[in-house]
Amino acid sequence: MTYTVKEYFDYWKTLIPMGRMAEPEEVVGALIYLASDASSYTTGHDLVMDGGILVGEGSGEWRGRRRRRRRQTPPAPASQERPA
Repeated sequence: MTYTVKEYFDYWKTLIPMGRMAEPEEVVGALIYLASDASSYTTGHDLVMDGGILVGEGSGEWRGRRRRRRRQTPPAPASQERPA
């Protein structure tokens, strides 16, 4: 299936808790930091600017996927089990 740019962005907006794409003014500070000498010691770091998607509060399909992927708490080791 082929999507138009508008359909693509409309779909992503439904997944973003803030309900919109970032404005250039909202990301320019991070870009300036990364391009400057101030970030010379920054290595191996993800600077996430996603409007809250990774927090897991998105709507639609994202919520369903998060619920299904949640890990179950593993059982306690035998040495830590309490007698019944």
